[in-house]
This record gives sequence, C-alpha cells and structure tokens, in this order.
Amino acid sequence: MRKLLTQLWRQVAVLKRGGNDLLRKTIEIKPWIANTMLSIEFQPPKESRCECCGNTTIHLSRFVHRDGSAYAVYLAQFVIGHQPKVLEGIIGLGKWGDGTQAEDRVAFPFRIWVVGTRFQVGLANAADSPYRDAKIMGKILDREAALKHEWVSEAFRITDQMVAEDQEIISFFSAPVDTPPPTDDLSD
Repeated sequence: MRKLLTQLWRQVAVLKRGGNDLLRKTIEIKPWIANTMLSIEFQPPKESRCECCGNTTIHLSRFVHRDGSAYAVYLAQFVIGHQPKVLEGIIGLGKWGDGTQAEDRVAFPFRIWVVGTRFQVGLANAADSPYRDAKIMGKILDREAALKHEWVSEAFRITDQMVAEDQEIISFFSAPVDTPPPTDDLSD
C-alpha cells in the first residue's frame, strides 16, 4: 500500500492558467509526504457583504494538522451569487505554534473553480489575492515562484482535501447556479 501511495503522489497535475490555455506540469514529491495523514480543523464561517453587489461573502479559516501536529492554515472566501463561482484563498505552510513567526512559513495564494464536474485549482499572484496583506501566513509567493517551490505539491494536496472535506466549500460549488438580475449597464 505504501508503494502504491508513493507512486500515486509522484505525479500531481498542476494547472497553470495563462490566458485561456491550461498547461499541465508534473511535479515529483518526496515519498514520506504521501504517507502522512492530514486533518482539517474547521472554524465557524464568518459573513460580510460583497462591496460590488451586496451579496453575502463567506470567509473560512481552517487549521491543517499533519499526523496531529500544526502544519498549515488556509483562509478562503467566496461570494454567494457571483458568476462564475470562484473561491479565492491562501495556504500558509511551515511552522505554526508558540515561538514561530511569519518568516517560518510560505504562503500560496490560489483560486478554485469548477469546469463540468471537475474542480480546477490555479495559483495566483500575491497582488491579485484578497489575502495579499495577510503577512501572518508567511512570505506570500507569486504564481511563478509558487510553481517552483518545493512545497507546491503539499499546497495542492491541501486544496484536494479542501474540496473533498470542507462542507462549506462543497455546498458552495454544489448549490444551483443563480441567475443574476438583469442590469442596464452593458458597458462590459
């Protein structure tokens, strides 16, 4: 079983968005990573109003543990009623807990959306992230640096677990698509 898990984790598809083109890149990760258990500690969601439309924005804060120890934190947000449905977030990986500092971590800004029935994940530039000022998450990497970072496969492992286990995220993407109200502004 351990060998199978190692083989499965050796090839992780990373989707890079460049305009409308998607480029797949294969990343090799260390076998010991594939054999560790991640668990997510869920905090109650918080709500605010979207500045552009007044709809409800859901904010999520989650703690990720690896084999029972603090390992990562992710922050995510989405707006009910926005089309297309997109979740924006950031994952801070590294040392967490007493005596640690932001310099002990790196952060991966990302987006999640759905095409057909499949979740898509793309890394984002720090300046484009709603979490660009969340310095506690660690050094916030731009997309190109994140794709080259040795922990990128772990960031994608966490996003895989998010869409499989985080009920707020699952519910958001499973909800029927709302038709936005008509607008007189046709300038777009």
